[in-house]
Amino acid sequence: MRNLSICARVYCISAFAVLKYNGSFSAKGKTNVADGVQRGNETRRIVTNKERQRRLKAVKRKKMFLRTVFVLLGLAIVAGIAALTVTLVKAVKRMSSSSRGADKYYCSVFQLENAEDGNVVCTEDEIFIFRSGVLTCADAAGVTLWTEDFGEGIYELEAFNGGVVVYAIGGKEIRCFSGSGLLWERTGLEPISFVVLGENASRCLVCTEPEDCLSKIVLFSTKNSKTAEETLLEKKFRENHLLSAAISPAGKSIAVVELRISDTGEDAATRVIAYNVATGQTLVSKLFENEVCPYCSFAGETSLVAAGRKNVHLFEKLSKNNVGNVKYSKIVSIGDAGNDVIAVTTIDKKVVAAVGTADGKSDVKVYDADAGTTRSFPVPRAVKGFLGCGGDVFVCFTQTDFLVYDFDGNEVSSCEEKIDIDRVKAGSRGFFAVSGDYGTSIINVKKAA
Repeated sequence: MRNLSICARVYCISAFAVLKYNGSFSAKGKTNVADGVQRGNETRRIVTNKERQRRLKAVKRKKMFLRTVFVLLGLAIVAGIAALTVTLVKAVKRMSSSSRGADKYYCSVFQLENAEDGNVVCTEDEIFIFRSGVLTCADAAGVTLWTEDFGEGIYELEAFNGGVVVYAIGGKEIRCFSGSGLLWERTGLEPISFVVLGENASRCLVCTEPEDCLSKIVLFSTKNSKTAEETLLEKKFRENHLLSAAISPAGKSIAVVELRISDTGEDAATRVIAYNVATGQTLVSKLFENEVCPYCSFAGETSLVAAGRKNVHLFEKLSKNNVGNVKYSKIVSIGDAGNDVIAVTTIDKKVVAAVGTADGKSDVKVYDADAGTTRSFPVPRAVKGFLGCGGDVFVCFTQTDFLVYDFDGNEVSSCEEKIDIDRVKAGSRGFFAVSGDYGTSIINVKKAA
């Protein structure tokens, strides 16, 4: 019996060792376990390698499932936070736009003495006054810096960031000045109709009226010579006059609006033409029957705007590699309504148009060429024209005042002094010269410090 007891003990110890090595304890009370040894309510189980692998695979699947769930949950949380951030940023922008006032922008008015009946333009640092054939350059306080005698003629002044360009209608030369004197000149031209300046006057487009055709354009560079001899492009228009022209911001393209009148003189049409400067290639040529579009301008390097009384036309994706695939659309169309398009301007890649309303006021439409969207808002008075002053605002001028708006339609400032606006000449960087019954004033729209 003692030997049997010892053998039983050895057997039990061996069985316990095997269980310890291969398996684990199961829940109490379960007895349907194959190859198990039960002791009271406790079952010890021998687990095979095959079953161990199955369990490990199940654990791995569970871990993978949980990991996937947590990753998806994390992505959902990140996406939610991002969406909430965008919403909050837009809300803050709307709040800041709606709360803007005169403390953000202001209009200063400087009354210019002894400038009656003069043609006045201004830059950030100088004021140029042309009167009785004499060009006077003054500093911002109105103190004369120098004068230049031009003689008799009907002269036009075009300001840019660094100075002014002067030419006579029907004259044959153009001269450019800064606050320190002559920058460059181009002589020997045919009778001049009008002049268009590129960015910082680095390129100049002249429309002339030669003897062998009705109109001719000459585009030249002003960068490398005081005589501006480098001609970049010439085009003749033998049968039609030109109404306007434009140069793209980088100077890679130009555009003209050609007026066509029928043989009877009763019908008029316009053709909008854009050219690549480097190749002379025609990028777009579109005829508008029974419509006169005297305005054209670039909204960015590859978008061109042409406008008349009833429509504002937009040409997009202008480039030498996209001829034949230019996108065309009407971004403003009045149709047969009694109201007209009063004024149009382009500021960077935005097109701003004012449309008259039946009550004598105006609706302003802002088209964003990048987003392809249009925003409209009312102006409490009749808009006569627009002036761009850079950044995120523009100026509407009426008969009696200036109103400064952002592109969301919020009035951010206005000119508080009483003025009468007969003529406005755009300057640079928010400076404008205003002439009227109250004399000549220099208006500066500036962002508050």
